[in-house]
Amino acid sequence: DRYYLLYTAAQEYETGKITARLAEATTQTPDIKESWKRYGPILPEESWSKSGAILVRDGFQGPHYLIYGDSTIVRGLEWATSDDLINWKRQPSIFLPVRPTSFDSILVEAGPMPLPLSDGNYLFLYNSARCCVPSQKPGWNQQYNVGWVVLDREDPTKILQRSSVPLLSPELPWERGVEPYLGNTPNVVFLEGWIPYPNLNDTFIAFYGAADSVIGAAIVKVSFE
Repeated sequence: DRYYLLYTAAQEYETGKITARLAEATTQTPDIKESWKRYGPILPEESWSKSGAILVRDGFQGPHYLIYGDSTIVRGLEWATSDDLINWKRQPSIFLPVRPTSFDSILVEAGPMPLPLSDGNYLFLYNSARCCVPSQKPGWNQQYNVGWVVLDREDPTKILQRSSVPLLSPELPWERGVEPYLGNTPNVVFLEGWIPYPNLNDTFIAFYGAADSVIGAAIVKVSFE
């Protein structure tokens, strides 16, 4: 097996400007530090790119997919394609836009890799933000939530369904960053990892950051109507 790692590489210039670019590394032995091969920025032509999720399409005709971004350059998630999971070509259209009147009105940011459902389609989780939620942190009034979309099995760029309400919102004290669990950034849940639950269809274990300070876990169960 080969492992593919996406990470955000930050660079500071002499002028003090800082930029972030999505980068990639691979290995067959992830526990051996020296075995990792770094490929540098995935999209070097872009001045800012971060938070990526790869959809590997082994067994299907057509390319693999990369969903990436944090709404910094365009008002939504972008996407790219690759035939070898190393060389990526940015596509011109927005993959998933922000929605001005919803819980993802300010920002959408890629979550973990899409995972297959029992009907063959894919579930993709993404992070998002909305404005004007009071907090104890001076100058901070955003709330981060987790949303979801179902992607078509045959054409993953086709969104079959999108959440109208968050899958996960900061509700518990240590997610909201209130006494006695004061955190670095209140009202934040940010999900970047998940795995299928062993021996249970359409059930997943998700791992997320809360208040930019602690890590939580949640069970995600999908039902079909």
